[in-house]
Amino acid sequence: MSWRPVDGQAFGAGMVFAAAGGLGLVVGHGYPMGSIGRMGPGAFPVLVSAGLVLIALALILRSFRVAGPGIAPPEWRVLICGVGAILCFGLLIRPAGLLGAVSALTLVMGLARPGARWGEIAAVAAVMTAFCWAVFILGLDAPMTLLGWIRP
Repeated sequence: MSWRPVDGQAFGAGMVFAAAGGLGLVVGHGYPMGSIGRMGPGAFPVLVSAGLVLIALALILRSFRVAGPGIAPPEWRVLICGVGAILCFGLLIRPAGLLGAVSALTLVMGLARPGARWGEIAAVAAVMTAFCWAVFILGLDAPMTLLGWIRP
């Protein structure tokens, strides 16, 4: 086995998972663990983070044995639209409500795909908004409004 990965994508994904899992382990150990019968607030994050570290280890080890593609350069349009969509959602959820925030998120993410059709993006925005309304407002009774000023 050489000390150079032959699958750059698996190696990169493993490193990202290892970083996220390691951070979760460090943060999660600051909370009480509880017991098996009554888990504390630190138990679930530590278990999930340990799982991430195990997946990372498997990916990194695999990257040395199985050949695969290298790490592709970032797609800046997708990255910028993704971050922009999350920011739009966060900034609009209170003043515009769920309808405005989910619609803005979907529309901004629709810009990430070259050649996207506005009709398709609008249809996806409508379906996503209806789904989020059904799950979060009707199902979970989350403290948010459909529109910024009207509570359904």
